[in-house]
Amino acid sequence: MKFLRKIFDNLHPQFAHGGKLERYYPLYEAIDTFLFTPPDVTRGPTHVRDHMDLKRVMITVVAALTPCILMALYNTGYQANLAIEHLVEAGDLSPGDIPGWRSTILSQSGLGFSSANPLACLVHGALYFLPVFLVTQIAGGFWEVLFAFLAWKGRGRTAMLGLGIIFHVMTYFMLGLIVFPLLFMTLYATFFEERELVAARNWLWSRLPSRLPHLQNSASPQRRSAPSPTMATLLGLPAFGTLLAVIAFVAVEAEARMDVYRTRNPEGPSRLQPLSQEEARQLLRNDVALRPQDKVFSFDIGTTTVGGVLANRCREFQQRDILVAQCTLVPPHEDLWVEVNLHDATDHVIERNGVVAPREEMRANLFYQLRDSLEPGPYHLVLRIHGQEVGRRTIQLQP
Repeated sequence: MKFLRKIFDNLHPQFAHGGKLERYYPLYEAIDTFLFTPPDVTRGPTHVRDHMDLKRVMITVVAALTPCILMALYNTGYQANLAIEHLVEAGDLSPGDIPGWRSTILSQSGLGFSSANPLACLVHGALYFLPVFLVTQIAGGFWEVLFAFLAWKGRGRTAMLGLGIIFHVMTYFMLGLIVFPLLFMTLYATFFEERELVAARNWLWSRLPSRLPHLQNSASPQRRSAPSPTMATLLGLPAFGTLLAVIAFVAVEAEARMDVYRTRNPEGPSRLQPLSQEEARQLLRNDVALRPQDKVFSFDIGTTTVGGVLANRCREFQQRDILVAQCTLVPPHEDLWVEVNLHDATDHVIERNGVVAPREEMRANLFYQLRDSLEPGPYHLVLRIHGQEVGRRTIQLQP
């Protein structure tokens, strides 16, 4: 690798500041740091010193993912081959009539569709995995390179940071993530220069209401001399640390005296009692179906969806509004008939609406047009799974 390192060192002046290819420096740096460990090191004192860098961490991630990917490839191919074998045995499919480019590759290679052949299962699964993997890598690489070029200067930075913030906000609505988007949105501040942050601060505080003069004065950009520390300031941190230590000691002592885990019983610590054979059979039986209410994670009502996910939740509606009733299901589940019926205040059914929730879907959305013929007042939306009521929500219709 020394000759490759020498090539990159010779090319570096062309991409450095003032070089002919300065504008392409992010691309050069991305390739350089991908192949070699970055030479930048901490100059001052650090909290943690470790031999690990980003490259070694990501290689560890790749090594950890490899067994998972191989198992996923095999299992996908095994399930596909098993389904094909069942169709062939039932006479619903002929081995030579299997459609698709994957069947052509497997037939021409001589591997076939045997679920007993690990190599055939692995290759068949790879034919499903590799196209998706290539698309994600190409799309992700494109946006990473575009971000590296545009995120550091000019209007491109505003556009890239705006797209990044929108992406992380959408992870809350699409995936239900909270800590992840908040954490990464705070990192976008590193892309701004100090003068830009000062200008943003001055703009913000200049628009504070006049009734908040104490905040405006405290946020004034003029430099002030730091006040001399008082005795209370000097003693504040040790006192706070002492208080934390006392609270921790009291909590540990209280837990020990309460003996919540019963470790000081007269007859000794509590022991796990063996289950009877009948109790064990009840726990291990698989002939009892889940109740419909156990298959529902949430039942929400609103008016707007973003990417198929309910973006708002409300209980008051106007006539002519389009009401969205969203049922979020607990995977895995079978194909379900999800029904949301509109009842009046006396619990009489006014309108029925249902949809099939396939086993691969997590959400079922049903829409109601609140017509002018509906009298203002309270109504109930009743959720039913396979005809059995599992929940209801009360709404108020305004004129």
